[in-house]
Amino acid sequence: MTTKERVNADFMAAFKARDLEKKTFFGLLKGEIQLESSKETYKGEDTDKAIITTMVKSLKTVGDADSLRELSYIEDYLPKQMSEEDLRSEIQIIIDTKGLTSPREMGQVMGDLKSNHDGAYDGKLASKITKELLSWLV
Repeated sequence: MTTKERVNADFMAAFKARDLEKKTFFGLLKGEIQLESSKETYKGEDTDKAIITTMVKSLKTVGDADSLRELSYIEDYLPKQMSEEDLRSEIQIIIDTKGLTSPREMGQVMGDLKSNHDGAYDGKLASKITKELLSWLV
């Protein structure tokens, strides 16, 4: 089932359950996906996934009770996030495997993470850990 189909199914389930808050939220999400799909704003990306990721970031930024409730509606749409320990371990494996020795080679680590674990890690944390691990090698 595609993301768009899943959003439609969740919208209909909320509609049938007469859950007005969920129905409204999924209706907005559905409309946003349709709008952005027609604009092709997210070139080269899965549009639905990119929209949901953007929405999650904005809901986390707001952080009030309503945003946290809405966040709970769509967390299942995102891949499971790696823990800091798992991320550190994965970055160390990439560094060891590729024989990286300089902070200037950080792009190789980040590129490998993106290609193999896209959406499953916090980019800022990955950047911080990569800088830390590569700076020890200098």
